[in-house]
Amino acid sequence: MCQKQYFTDNDATIHTVQEFRIVFFPWRVLLVLAVGGGLIASLVGQIINPNAGYVVFSTKIGHYMVYETFHFCCHVPENWFVRNMPLVNTIRRHHVAHHNMGIMMHVNMNLTLPIADWALGTSDLKRGLFGHIFNGYDERHIKDKLKPVIARFRTSETQNARCTLDGPKLEQDELTTIRQVVSHA
Repeated sequence: MCQKQYFTDNDATIHTVQEFRIVFFPWRVLLVLAVGGGLIASLVGQIINPNAGYVVFSTKIGHYMVYETFHFCCHVPENWFVRNMPLVNTIRRHHVAHHNMGIMMHVNMNLTLPIADWALGTSDLKRGLFGHIFNGYDERHIKDKLKPVIARFRTSETQNARCTLDGPKLEQDELTTIRQVVSHA
């Protein structure tokens, strides 16, 4: 396993409570979001109306909580809930695929829902919006050109030889493939 990368697509599961520090943001992040969100919400409440301020604050904190919940579901051991719950199973496959070092820096960057990856062309799937959101664990729709890159980085030998603190060392053909498949690269 790559010594500089904690989770990979081969093993994205937390095994002890101590690993929660890797999956969850520190509690201070919620405090900063609450204070910053409160200030922004107060400003919006003054400019538009108090209800708009409440919506801004609730949305900011709500998104953070959804993010943390989904990220936790991506890293817990396999169970009935994460395998069968719509959206949760989609984001779990999407996020675990993101931990493949061959595509990590370019593909599947959105965690809460894969809508942004679909819209920006940074998803590993070749599907429409509805297919992205409700894909579940289905790997039949992974872009054909990405499959060889993903497969190469699933071996520990490749991860050990080509993993750096700056990300993976991709070969020229792998970079070309990613540039062809991903619209932002």
